[in-house]
Amino acid sequence: MFFEPYQLDAKLSYTWVDAEIEGCAFDGSKIPLVPEDKLRLSVEYRPSDPVLIVLGATFTDQIYVGSDFDNTESQLSDYLLWDLLVRYQINDNLSIFVTTENLTYEEYIATAFGPDALYPGVGEGT
Repeated sequence: MFFEPYQLDAKLSYTWVDAEIEGCAFDGSKIPLVPEDKLRLSVEYRPSDPVLIVLGATFTDQIYVGSDFDNTESQLSDYLLWDLLVRYQINDNLSIFVTTENLTYEEYIATAFGPDALYPGVGEGT
């Protein structure tokens, strides 16, 4: 099987959201559960034509809990998650892959609606 020389690609994306409430009693407050900053970096490595390996990292900024419309409660912490994908392309129409999110089993709270309604993130370690 013929394949191109090893390929290494990197991708970087950044999202900034200035989500504020307007026109009510909470005017000027940040919208709860919306991170202001989100950064994603991934590195793709192709050791052969049918094989692709992708290592990625995503940083999510801190957020206000879902019920904190006046932004007076403490925020949920920011977090960094690593993920990994390995794919084998069998032919043009079929591939198999294995992927994992939260590769390092980072413990984080993804969503909250007050102090008693905390929802852990995907893949939280025990």
